[in-house]
Amino acid sequence: EYMYRTIYISARKRLQKLCHILDANSSLGRYIRVIYIYVDDRRGTQKLNALGMDDCLVSLIRHCPNLQNFIVIPELDSTSFLSVADALRTYCFPSLKLLQWKLSFGVQSKLVQALRAMRNLVALQIELTNPPAESTGSFAGIRQLVDVRFPHLRQLCLRGAIQEFVEQIATWDMPALAHLTLDFK
Repeated sequence: EYMYRTIYISARKRLQKLCHILDANSSLGRYIRVIYIYVDDRRGTQKLNALGMDDCLVSLIRHCPNLQNFIVIPELDSTSFLSVADALRTYCFPSLKLLQWKLSFGVQSKLVQALRAMRNLVALQIELTNPPAESTGSFAGIRQLVDVRFPHLRQLCLRGAIQEFVEQIATWDMPALAHLTLDFK
C-alpha cells in the first residue's frame, strides 16, 4: 500500500510500465494519493505532449479514484490539458484537493470551465506561459462564466500571463480563501 501512495514520474517508459501494472492489478490504484510529473532537465523539453506522456497520464488518472494531489511541472498544451482535466473531473474530482500545473497561454479560455467541476479543491496553483508574439492576448470566453464557486479553496496561486485571470477571480465565490498569490512574470 505505501509503495504506491506517491508516484513521481519523469520518463514516459516508466509511466507506461506503471500503467501496465495498474491495468493488470487495478486495485493498486486506489492507494495512490499523489501524482507528481516533473521535468528531467537532461531530456531538454518542458512540454508534456513533447514527452509523449499525456495519453499515459490519462490512463494513470483513470486508475486513481482517491487521488488527492496532482502536480504537473511540464507545460500542458490545449489538447493535453483538456484530456487530463476531463480525466480528473471524471475519475477523481471528489477526492482531489491540490492541483498544480503549468499551462500554455492558449488554454485560458478552457481553464475556468474545466475548473468549475473541481469544487472540492483546497489549493490551486496555475502558471500560464507568456503568449506568442503574434497573439492578441485576450480571451473573451473566460469572462462569460460568472458562476464559479470554490467553497473549500484556501490557497490560490496564479503565475505568469495572468492579467485576464486577475479580473476574472474577483467574481469567483471563494469563502474559505486565506492565501492569494499573484505573480505577474
